[in-house]
Amino acid sequence: MTPDQKTAFAPVQSEMYQLLLCAYCYERKFNNLEVRLKAESRAFLLEEITALRHLSNGIILHLCNLDDESSLWSIRAMTKSLGGHKETAECAKICSDLMKKYRAQINQFKTKHRNLFIAHRNGEEYPNPLMLQDYRADFRNVIQIGLSALQTI
Repeated sequence: MTPDQKTAFAPVQSEMYQLLLCAYCYERKFNNLEVRLKAESRAFLLEEITALRHLSNGIILHLCNLDDESSLWSIRAMTKSLGGHKETAECAKICSDLMKKYRAQINQFKTKHRNLFIAHRNGEEYPNPLMLQDYRADFRNVIQIGLSALQTI
């Protein structure tokens, strides 16, 4: 990657860092929730469920930002930029294949999550606040694919 490309795409690295930080916090809170609920107050339950909901929303938003076609700084934009240079074309091909896999995995659950909790809500009621995403099932694979694509670059 050229120095200009590194500068132009520095926000992608920051976006990935924020995603990984949200995922780390979500996993820690989610995995410790059962044990902590036995010893903590109802107010604590409200705080933890609210934090988990906002962390899951943040994870979805970061995943979407990294896949954004119209953004000048997403993994998709980085891949296009690399594809335009002979010395990075092979890297761009590998990254492009990873991003196809990334998009296929993210599309279904991001739409469902966004429509339930973030935007485009079409129901009259707010969904059950205890209906939380399972990090291991929903987020881990797609985060790993995105991280692999960024590391490839």
